[in-house]
Amino acid sequence: MIKYMKNLTQKYSPISCLEHNNTFIFDDQAKCNLFSSVFANSFSNLPRFDPPKLSPCNFINALEDIEFSLLDIDNILKNLPNNNCCSEDGISYTLLKNCHSSITPFLSDIFRLSLDSGILPHSWKVSHITPVFKKGDKTIAANYRPISITSAICRVLERIILNSLLIHLEENKIISESQFGFLKKRSTTTQLIFTFSHWYRAILENKNVDCVYIDLKHAFDSVPVKFLIYKLFNIGVRGKLLNWISSFLTDRTAKVKINTTFSTSFKIYSGVPQGSILGPILFLIYINDLTFYIPNNVSKCLFADDLKIFQVFKNSENTNSLQNALNIISQWSSDWALEISTQKTFVLNIGSKNPKYTYTLNGDILQITSVIKDLGITITNDLSFDLHYKIIISKAYARASSVLNSIHTSNPK
Repeated sequence: MIKYMKNLTQKYSPISCLEHNNTFIFDDQAKCNLFSSVFANSFSNLPRFDPPKLSPCNFINALEDIEFSLLDIDNILKNLPNNNCCSEDGISYTLLKNCHSSITPFLSDIFRLSLDSGILPHSWKVSHITPVFKKGDKTIAANYRPISITSAICRVLERIILNSLLIHLEENKIISESQFGFLKKRSTTTQLIFTFSHWYRAILENKNVDCVYIDLKHAFDSVPVKFLIYKLFNIGVRGKLLNWISSFLTDRTAKVKINTTFSTSFKIYSGVPQGSILGPILFLIYINDLTFYIPNNVSKCLFADDLKIFQVFKNSENTNSLQNALNIISQWSSDWALEISTQKTFVLNIGSKNPKYTYTLNGDILQITSVIKDLGITITNDLSFDLHYKIIISKAYARASSVLNSIHTSNPK
């Protein structure tokens, strides 16, 4: 029943037309090329300066190569989801899964050769992008997000690399405790529990909380490749593996697909590859050192690129440390070529006697809000979930209505 409801309520609507320069576009080829030009702007962050020098990271042993067995590959193939989506090479997860026993030795040879040489086949570095509507006017191309499909074979090798990379990060305690995204035993739930436990304790002790939700604009797509390579080297990723990841991140291209039509290819100059297995963990490595510079009396929470910082204080205390943390974040984002959207950065004031101090970021006064969506949960500044419940109930009614409207008769026959 749940699967049936999901199929009914999550269908992608076709892109019937787009508007550009006061002209409506109905041709799929023209629509693809328009999306291509819009999306290409997100992957073009090429800073003309060198990154700041990082303090050497302490690690036990460098991670220079990846060892794997036929069994490792076979286990990954057998557990692939049944998915027929294909990228440039025309190979799907379903095909790999169904042929796992016969192709495992060949994939092993290909993977070993790729890692040893640091060379990836061209098709492994091509993404097929499907535009998916976000919100707003459906005829405006900027109101769509790119959803990328990458090579299924490459994703298998990425999974092997990811397993070794995660072990390296865990053994050397490299990732900040403030990061809750894409890590074992960490999730949106654990971060929300951490946050609300601090906030409720503050309220019980008649204290206030000021929390700033910071929006990093197109963060995943804007990571400069040469800066990321430097950070990988600093945490002990060296040798063949660093060469392979460097090749994986460079000379990438993408094309937009609508129905059976493709745009012309465009180059991707920045970002961790969308739709890839390694992309999320590579971003965690890139943003990791940010939290180390924030004052200890300011709490910080990350879920990948979702960043919030907060300070608990008494009525008689100031929040200079929180403003100082904002200044540090501003400088860090400038140093590492990530842009902060101050128009989408908000302050949540918690506490009945909260003085509601003013905060600035990049010279802009930050907006105060009484309602915020925090990792999927809508909360208000009185820490009530009533509004969240109402939103969930409203969505449930809407989905139930969709199901009922799709049923033409209530007669079981």
